[in-house]
Amino acid sequence: MSTAVHPLQALLGQGLALNKALSSEALRERRDRWALDNVAGRAVEIRRATTAPALTAVSKLIHEAQRLHEPCVWICAEPSLFYPPDFEAAGIDLAALPICNISSMNVGSRRQRSKVLDGSEQARGNQARAGRRGGSVSAARAADLLMRSGGFGLVVLDLGAEAGLSMPIQTRLSALARHHETALVMLTRPRPGSPQLGSLVSLRCVGVIQRAGFDRFAGEIHIEKDKRRSPGWRHVEVCHGPDGMC
Repeated sequence: MSTAVHPLQALLGQGLALNKALSSEALRERRDRWALDNVAGRAVEIRRATTAPALTAVSKLIHEAQRLHEPCVWICAEPSLFYPPDFEAAGIDLAALPICNISSMNVGSRRQRSKVLDGSEQARGNQARAGRRGGSVSAARAADLLMRSGGFGLVVLDLGAEAGLSMPIQTRLSALARHHETALVMLTRPRPGSPQLGSLVSLRCVGVIQRAGFDRFAGEIHIEKDKRRSPGWRHVEVCHGPDGMC
């Protein structure tokens, strides 16, 4: 009996193999996108040595969330904040982006600490770091309270330089993100010797920036850790530099 493969069967097999390969490639590209559906339900950390690439990446998520009518909130543990005109130029509705500035709630305690005059320089530095770390904890508690409502699709938690959060706090935030399918994006600015966020972070990335032209800058988000797939993928976005800075 002849075992030759009919040409139509061979063509069908090639078509199925090609379709499977294209589907796998499409799935890989979908997973490698810096998009809201890829960070929903996850605790994400963006470590930033420079501010621009991290804020650019976050602005992309906020813009997408607002386009999908997902409420967003920005919680900051330090006085620094993004530049509102830049976010507005990126298409973000600032009126629909509430800001929770935890640092402004600790003015009294900072003034009290400033009255300590008899400590060494190291002691004053330790007090300042402790104050910033307390602001991070307060900001995390605010995120906990807001996420429990289940009313936010994206919560940005700007922890600053002192981002050390206890494991119980990180556990609660991660659980709330998973339960409500909320994207929890934490911005950190690590310093040598400062505590880092722990193993409960589902996606960790670092932002870098390079000049790509006379008035163009390439902001890159490099993925260092991804619990859903292998790390190493990246997101690059070329943007126009601020007026007067090009």
